[in-house]
Amino acid sequence: MTSALWLAAVVIVQVFIGEEVLFLTAVTMVVLAIGYALARRDYARRVLPKFVAGMMIAVCVSGAALIYPLWFQFRGPGSVPNGVFSAHFFSADLASFTAISPLSVLGSEESARLSTGSAEYNTFLGWPLVLVAAGCVIWLVREPLVRAITAAGVVMAWLALGPKLVIDGERTTIPGPYLALVGLPVAEGALPMRFALTLLPLVATLLVVAFDRARAHVSRPVRLLVPAAVVVSLLAIFPKPLPTEDRPPLPQFISGGYWRQCVEPGGVLVPVPLPTPPEPWPMRWAAAANTDFGVPEGFFIAPYGREGRASMGTYKQPTSQLLALVAKQGGRPEIGEPQRREAREDVEFWGASCVAVAADQPHHEDLVATLEALYGPSTKIADAWTWKVG
Repeated sequence: MTSALWLAAVVIVQVFIGEEVLFLTAVTMVVLAIGYALARRDYARRVLPKFVAGMMIAVCVSGAALIYPLWFQFRGPGSVPNGVFSAHFFSADLASFTAISPLSVLGSEESARLSTGSAEYNTFLGWPLVLVAAGCVIWLVREPLVRAITAAGVVMAWLALGPKLVIDGERTTIPGPYLALVGLPVAEGALPMRFALTLLPLVATLLVVAFDRARAHVSRPVRLLVPAAVVVSLLAIFPKPLPTEDRPPLPQFISGGYWRQCVEPGGVLVPVPLPTPPEPWPMRWAAAANTDFGVPEGFFIAPYGREGRASMGTYKQPTSQLLALVAKQGGRPEIGEPQRREAREDVEFWGASCVAVAADQPHHEDLVATLEALYGPSTKIADAWTWKVG
């Protein structure tokens, strides 16, 4: 009873900390429990009644506490019925399991091509660790816990491969088990390659068991060889210092607080060009001002898709599209009354008080000329050209 209540408390807290971690942990533990029960059937039959009773208590208590928060998340105002990131894209490459991360001491930048980005180096176990783990499984395969860990690890690694297998950078037509989860509520919100995160505690447990068994082994070579192999396999993926680089400084217009001369706290300031999901950097303006003003568009996830489905960012307004083109290519487009009317409608749509272009913005001269054709003469404030539009 006490354990069930503690489990319920942990689940309730974890929902508000990170649901994806909770979901991945739950899936892993289900597979691990089934594997252990199959490996020790007599033991499973003895503990099954207490286990089921405890789990029912934990589910009922946590469910009662979380029913409203989960309803609000999945069915409440502003909720979305799907995950915005594609499971077909965020799938682990089969070759990445034996590769060593570029962020490890023995890794190389060449390995980076096997992942979708540096934030998703989830499967880079490295060939030394894979070999040592496989050797430990073969050595200890008779132990029920090792068989259960192996089963859970294989299932989670297989799910990490996504709906269609990716092998050494090539997307194949070979289906993976994750294909059965595509489109399922909640499940599709967990990206396939994130399932590989559960391999870390599973492999760690396997190594601890092997280390413990080696210490108690009668053979001196085994007592020395197993710990040495474990240490060497971990040294190969030992992390090196994270690469860093300085961010470009913010315009003095923002850092010096001069923005207050153009927009009142609580208003909306339009940085030009406007932020987009691929280029969200102008959102730093609002962040540096403690969000004392709002910024249109930018990077966020909301139900802007068809039938309220999740979409990254929002539709760009005509003026935003025009300014994005000038910022990218330069030039001074012809501005007539239709464009000026759209510009007035867009600032009204945004609820904007001020439009600003920083001096360090590429093609800022063309942007200033375009904006003056749309909104009239500019006012120079610090290192930015501004237009009061509201």
